[in-house]
Amino acid sequence: MQYTKQPLTIKEQISKLKNQGLNFADENLANHYLQNISYYRLKAFMYPFQNKIPNQDHDFLRNDIDFMDIVDLYVFDKHLRSLVFSELEKIEISVRTKISHTYSLSSNNATWYEEEKAYSPQAPFDKILEDIKSEVDRSNEEFIKHYKQKYDDPQLPPSWMVMEVISFGTLSRLYKSLSSKKEKREIAQQFGIGHENVFANW
Repeated sequence: MQYTKQPLTIKEQISKLKNQGLNFADENLANHYLQNISYYRLKAFMYPFQNKIPNQDHDFLRNDIDFMDIVDLYVFDKHLRSLVFSELEKIEISVRTKISHTYSLSSNNATWYEEEKAYSPQAPFDKILEDIKSEVDRSNEEFIKHYKQKYDDPQLPPSWMVMEVISFGTLSRLYKSLSSKKEKREIAQQFGIGHENVFANW
């Protein structure tokens, strides 16, 4: 099927939504919002109030929904995301810190993550190390640049630098793949979780 929809002016966007049953108490204000928040982005917040039957117009199922109700939902979602991401960031930073600190001290080795013996036998060690190297190489962090300029042995930086720049997905796979249950459980317990496998899944 070929996509044939044409771009709409702001006035046409408002007219289309009106025809679908959306109310506009203040069209000038709606015009302002639609110039700054795309019609397509706001459509996601209209969808729960619209007819979802395939091949039919997406008419609103209620006659008391105003455009500003949709904007209010968008703003609420934006604030909620901001709060959630702020808290998740704290947890993520803490996980990175605890993994690096715990394993660096227990192994007395700044680059313990490069040691195959640190991983369980069935772990994809080569793939994890390859991902770590790739993500370190892509990093633009000043501390990584400084390390590369000043040191060439070991090639990869210490874990407290590396854990800051690898993706959370790589960090998660690394934690799951580590062999030492003692250290893994110690980290999990610091987050109030009694078993390392539960923490790994979370």
